[in-house]
Amino acid sequence: MKVTLAAALALTLGISATSQLKAQAANQILGGYTAITFSSSFVDSTRESGIFISDLNGNPLPNAKTAGELVDNLGTVSGVIDLDTGETNVSFRGGFLINYIGRTMVRVDNLILSASRTSSVITGDFTENGAFLGRKEIFVVNQNPNLVLPLKPVAGVLTLPTLSLGLSPQLIAQIAPIIGSQFTPATQVATASPIAVVSQEPATTATAQ
Repeated sequence: MKVTLAAALALTLGISATSQLKAQAANQILGGYTAITFSSSFVDSTRESGIFISDLNGNPLPNAKTAGELVDNLGTVSGVIDLDTGETNVSFRGGFLINYIGRTMVRVDNLILSASRTSSVITGDFTENGAFLGRKEIFVVNQNPNLVLPLKPVAGVLTLPTLSLGLSPQLIAQIAPIIGSQFTPATQVATASPIAVVSQEPATTATAQ
């Protein structure tokens, strides 16, 4: 049975207490991390438009192994995952800043991924020049035909292949006036490399409807 990449990415993140959920058996996520790697083409396009991406402290993101790519390392807060269905609601610590030629500073943090078998998005709190604009969709997680269910941890550790992330329509609309309409949700702008430590036994908890 195929599973979306978003459902797989959820394995490294923590549960959202505010999501509308339905109870079922799921495994707890006890720890882990995800490295979000922005592609060199996306980094080049944003820089050419005067946009620079940094960590939440304003420090440049470190370079990835591939020249031109940048990495944002995100840690797990807590979470659950249904290994049979891949469904989950999750949150994680960290985020990033988007700085447009020193005039517009956008802060994206408190990221939450909502994953079901039909749709998957990552949302985040969106603050522009100190004004909180609410929660917006940041990434869509594109389907991976190579992922199959059920998901199987090895000795309590679940390692997944690289996942493909595209910009959400909301974020594209937000930055289109600056960089144009060259990106679509299907355009890979970043990848995610998730590793999670999961509980050995499922507990009655909740996943996305």
